[in-house]
Amino acid sequence: MDRYFLIEHDRHGKVPTRITEYDQFEDAEKRLYKLDLDQIEELNACLDAGKPVRMEYVVICSQSVESVKHTHARYFWGDYEVLASVEVRYVNGEMGDDAISTTTSEVTPVPATAR
Repeated sequence: MDRYFLIEHDRHGKVPTRITEYDQFEDAEKRLYKLDLDQIEELNACLDAGKPVRMEYVVICSQSVESVKHTHARYFWGDYEVLASVEVRYVNGEMGDDAISTTTSEVTPVPATAR
């Protein structure tokens, strides 16, 4: 069964890459949208300055974390964390910045080192 993995990758390597596993693409996409909104000012400043943004977010469909590590190895050259999914809800069905409500489940990150 395919799973959806949201990867949060710091291009500067200052924080570990995070992988969050989701059952449904829509849930991963909602979290991706929230992360993109959170960095919109940084994105615009980087575009104006001709520099890349620090964080990269991507959703990948795969059967396992091991498969994602194999096909997208560039995200795993350092430390990484595998996290439980995060629930993101949109209030009143709107997708504006003020309408987002996020609930994070209680999880303990499992640090590992990519090989």
